[in-house]
Amino acid sequence: GGRTETQIRIAYGERYAALFEHFWRSGQENAMDAANEAGRRGLTYLARAQAFDKLGDFASKLVTGTSDPALLRGVIAELQAVAEQLPAGEDRWSLRVNLADALDNAGRSDDALPFYAQAAAEAEDAGHWADVGWICGNWASALGDVGELDAAKATYRRCVDALKRADDHKIKVIGMELEALRIHVKQG
Repeated sequence: GGRTETQIRIAYGERYAALFEHFWRSGQENAMDAANEAGRRGLTYLARAQAFDKLGDFASKLVTGTSDPALLRGVIAELQAVAEQLPAGEDRWSLRVNLADALDNAGRSDDALPFYAQAAAEAEDAGHWADVGWICGNWASALGDVGELDAAKATYRRCVDALKRADDHKIKVIGMELEALRIHVKQG
């Protein structure tokens, strides 16, 4: 129909993303396998079409919505390939956080840490303090998962500072302060 290969990949990616949303929202247990498969396919098509602007929210929902190691392996491979192609900017740091979250959810928190660090540094350099805040919150959680409690506490404090600079909701700031305090108490 006169469409380019990229347009076709984007169309398939969007259709699979819509299927993912449909199955995921249904909440039915038997629909989750279909949701995961549709999500994996959608991500693959969008990544190969280099439709980076369409990947952000979708990849985040896909990654945070599962801990299925088989699904995450495929997602991780696609995200790693895409992350290397993106120029510096919000799309790249968001995708790096999605990759780090996928690694963390797959039980590979150690492998996730460098991606969180890269994403936080890029967002900080750009002065996107709200993004620095949520990136550092996820990063601190992964640091806690691998037992690096001092680093986790320091990263939660970095999160708090960023959220304050962004003038974000006080409830988020207090929540992150409580996480740092929880680690402090845990350490005795």
